[in-house]
Formats: sequence, structure tokens, C-alpha cells
Amino acid sequence: MEAACPLAMATPTSPSIHPSPAACGVPLRLSLGSRTLRWMKHTISLAAVAFLLAGCEAAPSRSVYQSVPFKIGGTLFRHEDQITVKELLSTTGKIEASAVLKVRGTYSLQSEPEARLYFGLTTSEEPQATAVPTAASPKVESSRLVAQGSDEFELTYFVEQTGFPHVTFYGSESGRPFGGLYFGSDANLMTDIPEYYRR
Repeated sequence: MEAACPLAMATPTSPSIHPSPAACGVPLRLSLGSRTLRWMKHTISLAAVAFLLAGCEAAPSRSVYQSVPFKIGGTLFRHEDQITVKELLSTTGKIEASAVLKVRGTYSLQSEPEARLYFGLTTSEEPQATAVPTAASPKVESSRLVAQGSDEFELTYFVEQTGFPHVTFYGSESGRPFGGLYFGSDANLMTDIPEYYRR
């Protein structure tokens, strides 16, 4: 006498529990009635809707940056070097302390084999409160080493004190500026190039 099969399964058409043929060593033969097919189609439809909703929830949120209008101020380059600013963004929509600024543009470096391209602010001489980045502040990358030639760039800078934004070429070995431009709006625009650029 064979032992009773200990495993069981539930079917979609009945809430009662029946022995599982596959678990008892009996070949499983699937027979689907119209009621079962309707149940399966309903289940699949609900799963598809859940998948689409999950995809919507997982979509990336709107950028934390806001566009900032700007003008080009003081500019000084040597030989065929050039920097062009195409876009200025800010997490607060302004050039102010605690904001993270992002600048996008292009550069052309011809006078040196390489240089450090730096984005920062020249601060005024007036005393100011200094802002400190928080855990929520976007990651910043204010400089990068660039090789001779032309390319696009994107740099970010956390504003500790308000000032005058600029993108500048610095010597990779000397650390001295040898060309750049100022840009900004209203009180944040420097129209003259600092004397140390000319040395």
C-alpha cells in the first residue's frame, strides 16, 4: 500500500486543497477551463498595471538645478586659447552663499600641453558669513586637468561666500592663471580682469 502524498496545492477555481500530482510523482497535465483563463488574464493585467506604476515611481526626479541668466565680463586669453560659457545653473536659482553652481561650456587650449581648468568665485573684500555644505548638497567638481586641444566641460562649485564667477586656465605645474573669463549677473559680474592674470 502506497503512502498518501503529503504535499498539496490550491487551484484558482476552488479554495479547497488538493494533492499536487507533480509532487506525488504523477505527470502533470494542465487543463484550463474558461473560468481559469479569465482568472489568469485578470491576474496578468493587475501585474502589468503594478509594473507600470512602479516604473513611474522609479523615474528620476526633476533636476535640482535652475537656470541663471548671465553676461560675459572681463576676459583675457593668450595665443589661441579660448573658454566659452554656454550655461550657468544654480540649486537656488541665484549666485549666493549655500548654492551649488554648475557651468557648462567649451574650451580650446593651444598655448600649453595641458592645464587645469578651474571654476570658482573671486570673493569681495567685504566680510561675509561662510556657508558649509550639507549632506543634501550635490557633489561638486570644480576643476579638471585638460590636455591641449578642444572639448566640452562641466564643472560645479559650492558657494561659501558670494562673489564673481569665473572659469580659468591654471598652469598644471606653476599653478598660476594664464587666461580666463568672468561671467555673472548684476552685482556678481566682474568686468575687469585681475592684475595677476597679466603676469
